[in-house]
Amino acid sequence: MAQRRGQRAGSRARRPTAAGFCLLILKPNSFKIYPIYGLYSAEKVRVCRAGRGCAGYGHRDKAADFFAQSFFVSMMKVLERKSLYQSKVREEKMAQLYYRYSTMNAGKSIELIKVAYNYEERGKKVLTLVPAVDNRYGTGVITSRIGLQRDASAVGEDTNILELFMRENQKRKIDCVLIDECQFLKKHHVQELVEIVDSFDVPVLAYGLKNDFRNELFEGSYYMLIYADKIEEIKTICWCGPKATMVARVIDGKFVKQGEQVVIGGNDMYVSLCRKHYNDGRLGPDK
Repeated sequence: MAQRRGQRAGSRARRPTAAGFCLLILKPNSFKIYPIYGLYSAEKVRVCRAGRGCAGYGHRDKAADFFAQSFFVSMMKVLERKSLYQSKVREEKMAQLYYRYSTMNAGKSIELIKVAYNYEERGKKVLTLVPAVDNRYGTGVITSRIGLQRDASAVGEDTNILELFMRENQKRKIDCVLIDECQFLKKHHVQELVEIVDSFDVPVLAYGLKNDFRNELFEGSYYMLIYADKIEEIKTICWCGPKATMVARVIDGKFVKQGEQVVIGGNDMYVSLCRKHYNDGRLGPDK
């Protein structure tokens, strides 16, 4: 009996287990935690998992086990939070494709001109683009309703935006790409903008409408919703006060819901409405 008791005690003594933890300081703000493996015996643990000499524990009691486990769990939570924070910081530093949409007359063009000015004021180069189909104020011109203008490269249906970017980037490093009226882009244009973001780590900010006067998506807005990293709404209001989310086409003073999707026009042809008044066909309090 005594011999079997001794054998059981010997088997316990040979079973490896975590007898404590080693906190290894790597840098002032960086550390790692390693469990210390030892034996159920009176021997002192001499080597920790990190391969470094470390004072440890021999025979343990339940209080020591509880302390060691609690300490380990707490440190793992600290490391997990640190890892999540570092991942968030890395994500914020990476270039992204922004899609900023609204209805008509919400200030998209003035917002683009303001962003371009902020970049250039700090010595950065900006590539501004506008679809060639938008010729209300001339081809290759971005114009806001308050009268501010900015020259831009015109993008036709067959234009390769990626090649255009690479040519300009060879002359001088481009820090940001801005494009107005992005709803008129084709699928391949949006994919080329994605390639600029992913391959060159250059942010792209695209401004435009989301839905047309029939309340259907444009081709450009459809693929922007698919590919954009961040989608932001620029808000404006209906004549009744609440947010406008629809665009109505007006011809000879009448609300129309049929016709070609792309007909270039301004305030004389398009009115921003809330959903209720778009469905009712009311263009104003007395209309």
